[in-house]
Amino acid sequence: MARRHLRTLAHAIYFGEGPRWHEGRLWFSDFYAHRVCSVDLAGDLRTELQLDDHPSGLG
Repeated sequence: MARRHLRTLAHAIYFGEGPRWHEGRLWFSDFYAHRVCSVDLAGDLRTELQLDDHPSGLG
């Protein structure tokens, strides 16, 4: 069985949900931070959209 290595790509995510892989980045909503984010495999975390309300997944 092949060994797998896990690593944390991002910190300071309050309630991430609805992950989707798109164009080399993992996109997700962060419900309590009122934002939609993406992160790449190097750990580059971006806030793609800041909202006044709570986003709930990416549907």
